[in-house]
Amino acid sequence: LSSWASPWAPYHMAQKGVLKIEGALSFIRENVNACEESSFLLTHSGAEASVLVLNSIEKKARNEGKKLHIVASLSERLPLMHAFTTLKQRYDARIDLLPVGPKGFIEKESLEQKVTQETSLVMLPFIDPFSGVLQPLDDLGSFLKSLSVPLSLDVTPALKKIPLSFQELDADYVTFDARLLGSP
Repeated sequence: LSSWASPWAPYHMAQKGVLKIEGALSFIRENVNACEESSFLLTHSGAEASVLVLNSIEKKARNEGKKLHIVASLSERLPLMHAFTTLKQRYDARIDLLPVGPKGFIEKESLEQKVTQETSLVMLPFIDPFSGVLQPLDDLGSFLKSLSVPLSLDVTPALKKIPLSFQELDADYVTFDARLLGSP
């Protein structure tokens, strides 16, 4: 609480904030093995970051004159469920929710039934929040890449629990709550 200035303001106290933000981003990059070219957008929470991904995908679909089709896990967080409802109501989006299979993760067959080349985004948790099981990303990711369907992963439950390498994740968007890494 020692710095209340906006880091984008042109005066000295504000410039100290730039150093703090750069330090936090460097710390995050190191902890998740992200390449230097990775872009980070700092938000209030992981859920807010995921909603920004949805907004970006919605805007892209609208600009291209396409219908919005999102496939997500039935075990998504409540803020995302509200965002899905809003997308359905405002933009006539099609939202398909996938159940977690008996082994505790999204099964490829279930994904194959819902995803088409017109799918705008697949949004999954890296680790299912209820079962605690890792998603089989090798199978799911290769299937989505074959159709050029973007994948968004929320990795929050994995932070500080298992080694993460964003460079090895085959995802187009990765969201997380960086507060678990000590970030602002």
